[in-house]
Amino acid sequence: MLDRALKAKVKEVSSTPSNARSWLELGSVLMKMGDYAEVEEVFRLGDLAAPGDEMLSGAYTAIAGHSAEYFGGSPARGADPRALDCPFDTYEVSQEAEDFRTVSWTGRSDRPRVQVSREPLLPRDECARAIEIAEEHAANHGGWTSSRHAQAATTDMPVKDIPELLEWFNSRLETHLFPMLAGRYPEKIKSADDLRAHDAFIVKYDGDKEGAQNSLATHVDESAFSFTIALNDRSEYEGGGTRFESIRLAEGSGGGGDPAPLALNADAGGVVAFPGTIRHGGSPVTKGTRYIIPLFLYLHQNQSGKEKGHVSGGLEPLVEKAQRQQRRRSMAGGAPSF
Repeated sequence: MLDRALKAKVKEVSSTPSNARSWLELGSVLMKMGDYAEVEEVFRLGDLAAPGDEMLSGAYTAIAGHSAEYFGGSPARGADPRALDCPFDTYEVSQEAEDFRTVSWTGRSDRPRVQVSREPLLPRDECARAIEIAEEHAANHGGWTSSRHAQAATTDMPVKDIPELLEWFNSRLETHLFPMLAGRYPEKIKSADDLRAHDAFIVKYDGDKEGAQNSLATHVDESAFSFTIALNDRSEYEGGGTRFESIRLAEGSGGGGDPAPLALNADAGGVVAFPGTIRHGGSPVTKGTRYIIPLFLYLHQNQSGKEKGHVSGGLEPLVEKAQRQQRRRSMAGGAPSF
């Protein structure tokens, strides 16, 4: 049934590539098949072939986020040794975790886990510089933002909006963060090349200023995996940490006992990594200032097991042709047809 619908929609898009609705319907069929990498590529191509359609561009942003701004795909540089040998503690989560796209946590032997680095994964001096860059940007551009998120709003600064910060962060995604995560969750992440960053931003929790944000309510993320990357040491503030409702230290990390609510944290350069659909929040910072980078990831892959591009690859030449026609019409002063 879905295969027939897929063929029909591919034919429809091929005959009228400027029809935004056809691209949306093709993406919808692929989403029902679980081929999320193809959905993303189809919406990206559709946004190019039918520019200006709000629903189509919104659909692309919803599935891909800001991933085009961040490193993703085959690395030009190898993993830093620190990404592979940094020691971690593993925590078992007793609550259920919802599936996210191609990542499933439904098996009894497949319980979600939280990973906390015992030592810095990222260089401490680079983390200190990231704070300086963010504060300088805030001072020169009207302060920190506080209304970018409808759910779980934070006082933050998007990494993608600051060129120096973005360049540094992309290099660390490539050499440290993606390889480390693939190593900690090998049964879920077959290759670090499949990881994509949906969004990343520096968050500032202020425990001294009245009315400033110092915590974050319990919520779940729209991500396969989430990070909390510490930018400053715990000695610089009181309280804080990523709070989970029911976890325990795994036996392999020297733990055991009953699950309980617990806030996990790290010093500058350390990370707390976990499946994004686990309920979590930010514990109150009661004194001082805590800086972190929350990072939200998904896997760019197809649930069917088919190669990426099995649909979108055949549509790219059509989109290139449509763009050439649009440019010719623009140069001739004619209006594009939709």
